[in-house]
Amino acid sequence: FTVAEKYLAFDKYQGLVDIYNIYPEFEYLSSDLLNISVALRYVSSLHIAKAIDGEIDYPFDSDEISYIILILTNLHYFNLDGRMAQILNRLDYLFPSIGFDQINGDNIDLDSDGLNLARIYELFRQIASREDFPIKNRADVENGIKLDIKYFFIKSIFDKEMDMVDLYMDTTIYKETGPLILLVLVPLLKNAAPDYWDALDLDNYDIDKINNDVPLFKSIFETIMNRDPKAIANGTLDFAGLDADVNAIIDDLIKLELLNGHMNDLVELLLRDFVYGKKLGDVIIEPDTFNVADVEFRADASVLKEIVVKVFEVMKAENINSLQDFRKYSENFNYRQTIKNEEVLKGASDILELLSTMTLVQFNIKQIYITYAVPQLEKRELLEYVDYRDATNEEMIADLSVLASIIRTAAPLGIGEIIDGGDINYDQATEVQTILSLAGTLNYIKYNANALIEKLGTKVESIIAYGASYDTLDIAHD
Repeated sequence: FTVAEKYLAFDKYQGLVDIYNIYPEFEYLSSDLLNISVALRYVSSLHIAKAIDGEIDYPFDSDEISYIILILTNLHYFNLDGRMAQILNRLDYLFPSIGFDQINGDNIDLDSDGLNLARIYELFRQIASREDFPIKNRADVENGIKLDIKYFFIKSIFDKEMDMVDLYMDTTIYKETGPLILLVLVPLLKNAAPDYWDALDLDNYDIDKINNDVPLFKSIFETIMNRDPKAIANGTLDFAGLDADVNAIIDDLIKLELLNGHMNDLVELLLRDFVYGKKLGDVIIEPDTFNVADVEFRADASVLKEIVVKVFEVMKAENINSLQDFRKYSENFNYRQTIKNEEVLKGASDILELLSTMTLVQFNIKQIYITYAVPQLEKRELLEYVDYRDATNEEMIADLSVLASIIRTAAPLGIGEIIDGGDINYDQATEVQTILSLAGTLNYIKYNANALIEKLGTKVESIIAYGASYDTLDIAHD
């Protein structure tokens, strides 16, 4: 200790290297040195230098790493009374922008956390030892890591990921820090993902913003985990109260300083990296397909919350109470049964009306139609009867709103029952008049009337003989 006091008296690193103050008795230091020597022997057996040079694969599949974790978390250096508080205090002094001062080190017990951390690594090891794991050696990194986001949702991998998260949430590290500890990794983005660094303006992501965001991240994370994400993969997710959880997450996202003013740039990057050039469904999405530069995401979020509520109301009306129910409903969908349900029709009309007010939809409805609807309509030879290719976004949004009004007005007419052979109620003439008046205002007519007239002409020849067309008829007036 006398020698250490002479050569390790660095005020800047006090609490980290001044072992003469850290250890109350030499026996504690002696025990730690012995354990560190054992850990170093394990480290040497990993041949890390060769892995870094690319001579061998990374030693993920090794028992030694779990032992190293257990040894290090058991060191007196970390577990003596008040040690974590001292370490965090000094780290906050050295790295003031991270927010270490928000962590109460007295509540962290690395010794008890060690077993969970070792188990977390064991689960990671099972993933990393798969033949298809994309980062096996230095060459994989140098050649560019080719990783599809869907890889993480392979059921066997996803289950292990969720088990890792559960174990982490059971540590004192998580209970004290929440996701704050993950923000230590934020500076790595500057080199690893400079575009995202700039898009989120992380140079100005200061301690006040971090303090605002940490409880929000924790709330989002715990809301998701309380829902048991594995239930999604297993198809057993229960929808009870899910709308409230989804809307709580939306509220938290809106409040994040990390995203404040940066959503447009962030979404543009996410589209670039994960959507454009990729196949979604049966369609490859071309670059710059969607306009997100002008979208008002904060305003849209409020509308989205209303849509979420309506969607779950509609599903409840159709007795869809779980993901399993939804899959069965989709597989056996019967539109006749659906349109018999007045509550469902009213809910659908509300959803369409809300969608028409979202700027994301207003700026992109035509592109969504062209990208997804047109190929399906062509396949079914229906495109000439539902052709909006020459329409504008504004015209299509107007029709969306009118369609919502038509469905809302038609809901009480019992159309589903009539289609199934039920009686027509002629006392509802007012509603029919309203529907006809609304239909006459649809821009759909401008772009599809001639095709519909020609189709009708195959059944009623006099229509063609009369020379009927969109130009010769005043359909809205009629």
